[in-house]
Amino acid sequence: MKKQISKMIALVIILSMLMTFMPFNMVKAANPTNPKFTLTSTQGKAGDTVTVEVKLNEDTIFEDLTLAVDYDTTKLAVESEDNVILGNNVSGLFGGKSIAREGRVEYQAIDAQGEDTFTIKSGTVLTIKFKILEKAEGTTELSLKYDTTYTKLATSTVKVIVPITGVTLNKTSVELNKGETENISCTISPENTTDSKEMIWKTSNANVATISNGVIKAVGVGNATITVTVGGKTASCNVIVKNPMTGIELSQTEVSLAKGQTRTLEVKYIPQDTTDLKNVTWKSSDNSIATVENGKITALKAGTAKVTAQVGDYVAEATITVVEYPLEGIKAIVDKHEIGINETVKINILTNPENTTDELNVKFISSNENIAKVDENGVITGISEGNASITIIANEKYSQALTIKVINEVVEENNPNEEEKPENSNETDQTDETIDKVEENKTENEVNKQETEVKEETTVLPKTADIAIGAVILVMVISAGIAIFTLKNRKNK
Repeated sequence: MKKQISKMIALVIILSMLMTFMPFNMVKAANPTNPKFTLTSTQGKAGDTVTVEVKLNEDTIFEDLTLAVDYDTTKLAVESEDNVILGNNVSGLFGGKSIAREGRVEYQAIDAQGEDTFTIKSGTVLTIKFKILEKAEGTTELSLKYDTTYTKLATSTVKVIVPITGVTLNKTSVELNKGETENISCTISPENTTDSKEMIWKTSNANVATISNGVIKAVGVGNATITVTVGGKTASCNVIVKNPMTGIELSQTEVSLAKGQTRTLEVKYIPQDTTDLKNVTWKSSDNSIATVENGKITALKAGTAKVTAQVGDYVAEATITVVEYPLEGIKAIVDKHEIGINETVKINILTNPENTTDELNVKFISSNENIAKVDENGVITGISEGNASITIIANEKYSQALTIKVINEVVEENNPNEEEKPENSNETDQTDETIDKVEENKTENEVNKQETEVKEETTVLPKTADIAIGAVILVMVISAGIAIFTLKNRKNK
């Protein structure tokens, strides 16, 4: 018995010694409990294929490796194992393979060299391509699981994007009166869009219509276009702003006119910028006193009449008072009562009262047209020397006579063919200058000639006197001689 115990103790000692000298790497290592893996998230539209990556964040030693990514089969699908791509850091491991199952993508790997452990460098381990199903919406979760125990290491999401396909407004055309408001609403398609639903409102003319959060306010007459933009899609609404008429006024309500005068009335619309039709109908209560056409009033005789303007259902009126100032007499005047032959003078007529409203009809009659004649405008022309009476008759009721004396002085009539001298001409200036010199020389010659004639006359007058005196003396001598001769003859007898 003692010998058996001694053998057992010796065997234990030997095993202990062998264990002491056994290489360290022959000790089997366990897998890490929570290796640092991440699972990326992604997004896409229904029908799109999206990519998810399983990444190792640091170099890690594994005894073996089993990974699984679970997904929702109602929203995602992995069509084949070809949609699972290994990263370069694991594709060379012996025995590595991937399996695509319903709702799970699984990957297993062992060392290609048959070693008990292997190292995987950090980087992408798996790339998985998922197809988003047509009816998928919202967000679905992916779960990364590890080891044969399928411990959850990480999660991520696949967001199903639902883009905006269009926007519409509940009204495409709105007609408002100035000052009114109108709400319009926007519908976004599809309703479950994941795009931003922020609405951007704009107006093409803020002086006509403004827009704020779908509320249109009509601020001025005219047209404007309201637009809304959501996710790059746009809809519009045409806005027409009117301003209805509430009344009319006339520029004057009391008008006083003298017979024959006119006055034009204007219609003022309330409000001034009304968009209603402005067809005005004018009317006078008594066309014998005053008439009206397109707002123009003509006074015909003394009295009172009402002039009305009507636009639609609105009426405005003015009281027209017409006064008359009948003619009570006339006074005819001329600038002068004595004219030469061919000379003219104009008769001017003054009325009493000056502002008479009677129409003035005047006739002119000459008592002797061989001396002075008068035309229908009251222009008197001298014909020959003498006196003539010009009678003025106004409205067959009032008359006056003027005496015109024509003297024997012929007034040259203007020669219509005589050319007028051009003004501001150098040639004319030179001609005038030459004429002035000629006239000056002519004047000097005439003066010299006159002086010579005066001298000659002064010289001639004494000679003529001497001759006259000599003749008288001669006559006296001859007469005396005859007388003496006669006396001698008488004595001899």
